Amino acid sequence: MVGVELTKEGRQAYKKGLFKDSNEIISKISVLVNVQGRPESPCLMRPAGFDLDEQSGNAALQYRFEPAQRNGSPISMRMGIEFRYEAH
Repeated sequence: MVGVELTKEGRQAYKKGLFKDSNEIISKISVLVNVQGRPESPCLMRPAGFDLDEQSGNAALQYRFEPAQRNGSPISMRMGIEFRYEAH
């Protein structure tokens, strides 16, 4: 079996002033990558709060992948995407 490969990354936006207690906030989203390489059915695995989870989910749906393969045929596969929001 060959795993999923990222071909296009999504963008996420966030509000300034979120990083009062740390320099980094992480949100993790799980998506099902279908046989066309499009993510669907996002699920929140690690919440960040501050509307960042919704931003992460929207960005994850913009990603594009080469789908996983089994015996040379594309298959759907669930995978996690981690979004790191860093203070600058």
